[in-house]
Amino acid sequence: MPVRQEMRGRKVANGDETEDIYDTGSEKQDQIASELLQNLSHEFRTPLNAIIGFSEMIDMEAWGPVNPKYREHTQNILEAANRLKEAVNDVLDSAKLDSGLIEVSPESFSLKSVIRSCEEKVASLLKRKNVRIINGDRNIDVILYNDRQCLEMCLCKMISSAVREAREGEQLTLSVLISSNAQVRIEVPLLGQKIPEAESETLFNKITKDPAGQSGGDFATQNHEPRNHEPRLAPGYGLSIARDLARLIGGDLKSHCDRGYVSHLVLTVGNYPQQS
Repeated sequence: MPVRQEMRGRKVANGDETEDIYDTGSEKQDQIASELLQNLSHEFRTPLNAIIGFSEMIDMEAWGPVNPKYREHTQNILEAANRLKEAVNDVLDSAKLDSGLIEVSPESFSLKSVIRSCEEKVASLLKRKNVRIINGDRNIDVILYNDRQCLEMCLCKMISSAVREAREGEQLTLSVLISSNAQVRIEVPLLGQKIPEAESETLFNKITKDPAGQSGGDFATQNHEPRNHEPRLAPGYGLSIARDLARLIGGDLKSHCDRGYVSHLVLTVGNYPQQS
């Protein structure tokens, strides 16, 4: 990085032309960085999927009865592995956004079909948490002209964040409304988290130095001391990416408060602006 900063703005002679050293290599460097991140993501997710798969087999007692103590630790392994997998996916998505690799590709689609797709993608998380989405298919349907993939990614991250601290057996009531300016308003309740209105923006923090804010639950902190408040991914890292995605497609993601506490995550989105 110091070398790149030192070279910024310098030019060298190249025949009758001058060439910006920094700008010439930036596109190639971004491509290399993107490929490296994708390979790194693959290297992480392959063993993680194996850990998750075998842990689930043990938890289901596929090969015979399991000692209660083993089951307790197996569930801890599953929780930690799934959180790490989610973090890897979030880092990769964030890198793609920052490098401009995610481009808006508008198309016409049914909002209900997007919601159903999101429910399928987060089904394993909902099953682990024993949380059920209700009213998802009963909401009004809207035909949108926007980027379907970005909207799905945004909504999946919202649901995942909303149920992260949910109590077993809770229900997630997903609501779809049409606002006065013809935008769609999707409301997702925040379960199991009591965040004061004054701290609502912390939901969208990418980085934290607070040891209490680290992800991973008790399993991550049982045998490890905090490392002098080192920066780490905040619990709201996924929501910050969801907000970036929402703004990329012309919408926005905010929190809604009731009685002094955050009660819902609210996504507003409409048709993607037509190019004149």
